[in-house]
Formats: sequence, structure tokens, C-alpha cells
Amino acid sequence: MNTVSTEEKLKRVKSAAKLNAKGSMTITLNGRTIQTEDVYILDAPDNSLVGFIGDGDDLAIVQFSTLTEPGAYNLKEHRIWIYLAFDGLIWDAETGDLTLEVIELKSKYKGHFDIKTLDHRKVDGVFDVRKV
Repeated sequence: MNTVSTEEKLKRVKSAAKLNAKGSMTITLNGRTIQTEDVYILDAPDNSLVGFIGDGDDLAIVQFSTLTEPGAYNLKEHRIWIYLAFDGLIWDAETGDLTLEVIELKSKYKGHFDIKTLDHRKVDGVFDVRKV
């Protein structure tokens, strides 16, 4: 199996065409809630969302390229990538689940995730993003 490094994934996300969207991604980590200010649906790969936090490089990425229907999905089994970077810290989801309530390819995504990072931090997230 060919695995792509986090750095390569980030490079792809940052260079991907972004479709204007509105909505939000809200992340709760250690009791602190953070909401993205700008959200985008990426043109490629399919089913990728990125939300920017503040003016710097802080962001949240949720990528689930193989999913096409609402449901609950395990991160490892379905190759879902959730990446968080803010306050100078970076977290990749290690384990957990993503639940999709609405999925309309490159148009609308609504759902939530419950994950643990490599350093065993519990992170919850909620997203509701639609193309404008």
C-alpha cells in the first residue's frame, strides 16, 4: 500500500483549487472550542474540506475521498484523514470515527467526528459546509 506523508498531503491541500463555501467547522480539544473563520471545499481530492483558523497557517482538514453515502465510518478502515494545526501545535487523528449526515459531492457536507490523536488527546468536531 502506498502511503503519502503528512507533508505531501498538506502540500496537495494547499495547492488544490478551492470552491467557495460557507458554513463552519468547530473543534473541541481539551475543553477548548475553536471555530474556523473561512471554510472551503477542495476541488480535488473529492470530499475534502479545509477550514482556516485566524490569519496564519492554523487550519483543520477533513478528507474522506472514498465515502459516498451518509453513515458512521472508522478512520482507519476508510482511510479518513483529519489534521489539525493551531496554537503552534499539530495533530493527526490516530483513531476514531467520522459520521456523515449529509454528503453531496463537492456541494454540501454535514457531520461530526470523535477522534484521538497520537498523543491520546480527545478531539470532537462538527462541520456543516456548503458550496456558494
